[in-house]
Amino acid sequence: MMHTIQSVKINLNTEEAAAYIGVAKSELAASRCSGSLRCLTPPEFIRIGKSVRYPIDSLNEWNKSQPRFKSNAEAESRTR
Repeated sequence: MMHTIQSVKINLNTEEAAAYIGVAKSELAASRCSGSLRCLTPPEFIRIGKSVRYPIDSLNEWNKSQPRFKSNAEAESRTR
């Protein structure tokens, strides 16, 4: 009986991470220097050699930490 190992990607590159959280690649890359992504703290990243990777767990935590709204009026009043 042959066993196969299923690979699960746990670290995404900048392009993949940006698509995953719904921002532009350039925005995410710039957030590493500025420390801000759309006036919010950006997701954590790691370096593997010269490569930048975003652990999927960090991206999920970042998504969960974002403010949630029930209407545009609520969003507008809370983001001013």
